[in-house]
Amino acid sequence: MKILVTANYYPEKVGGIEIVAHNLVSRFRKAGHEVRWVASDVHDRRRIPREGDYPIKAWNFTEKRLGFPYPVPHPSALKATREHIEWADVIHVHDCLYIHNQYIFWQARRLHKPAILTQHIGTVPYPQPYKGVLQKLAYHSIGKAILSRADQAIFVSESVKSWFESFVHFKRAPRVIPNGVDPRVFGDEDREATPSIASPSLLFVGRFTQKKGLALIREVAASRPDWTWTLVGTPGEINPAEWGFPNVILLPPCPQSELRKLYRAASLLVLPSVGEGFPLVVAEGLGCGTPVLIGSETAAALPGLADCVAVAELTTEGLSRAIEDVVTDSRRSSQLSAAGRNFATRYLNWDYASDTYLQLFEAILAEKNVDRQFRKLATT
Repeated sequence: MKILVTANYYPEKVGGIEIVAHNLVSRFRKAGHEVRWVASDVHDRRRIPREGDYPIKAWNFTEKRLGFPYPVPHPSALKATREHIEWADVIHVHDCLYIHNQYIFWQARRLHKPAILTQHIGTVPYPQPYKGVLQKLAYHSIGKAILSRADQAIFVSESVKSWFESFVHFKRAPRVIPNGVDPRVFGDEDREATPSIASPSLLFVGRFTQKKGLALIREVAASRPDWTWTLVGTPGEINPAEWGFPNVILLPPCPQSELRKLYRAASLLVLPSVGEGFPLVVAEGLGCGTPVLIGSETAAALPGLADCVAVAELTTEGLSRAIEDVVTDSRRSSQLSAAGRNFATRYLNWDYASDTYLQLFEAILAEKNVDRQFRKLATT
């Protein structure tokens, strides 16, 4: 198959969607398929193109000035993309709201090309009310139009799928294919020695934004100076460097080999985020056998996930209490570690995810080819 994949950015931008796209593209190519990967190339994190990569020029002012990532493609990029759409047998789109993805989707529809769309997130709670209003309007208009016309809609979590099912009528029943982990990187090797209960090591990985729960982490870090935090990520609308807390260590985004070490050395991975579906860092932490603490919304992302993570009420008191329940109970910590590792091994696998996608692509392409033959016969 000739597969065109489009996403917002490349992995150099360091985000969950980008890493998901990278893992799937790598496995599509390994399986022998031709893949062209089109994504925005922003000047602060340039992509060194590999064979099959087609970076496009885009402006990224929305992230820098407004606090949310939304690359705006240069007009020349849209024109250049037409060739890739005509070349492809199947188009795989990551997320429905990005301008370039929308363009590719509608061009695919015009050319009767199979278009499969993976939706990673639902509503994101922004501190500015106007952003929330714009987001909801976008999903109920542009998002609804695209998702309802996709040949197949895929979601990474049950909770995100359920939210969209409340107002979108799909062509086919939507599927859930969860994010995976690479066992060669985030596998079940022995963890580092767990830090002592007297000085637990808490880990956060993600962008420093409101939706990730950084405001809650700030309050907990201030109230419990005996807990050491390591925050790995890039500044968003929140900058932990301004907190001035001696018990908070800041690190930039790390290579996977370094990130693996941080997971394995941590007492607890804490991600009090909302509006994310199934965050990739949760899968990575589980794969490493790191106890994981998340909110109830994220815990509902996949069947069985709530049984192998700690779940916190997303208030300052609730988060602090949930952390203490884990880091002061070595037996519970060990149980979460074992349950999480087992869950990741059984259900979170990139090879399984890529095989499932490829089977869907082939089935939909075959169906499209049959329809095309019928239309051809009907006109002769």
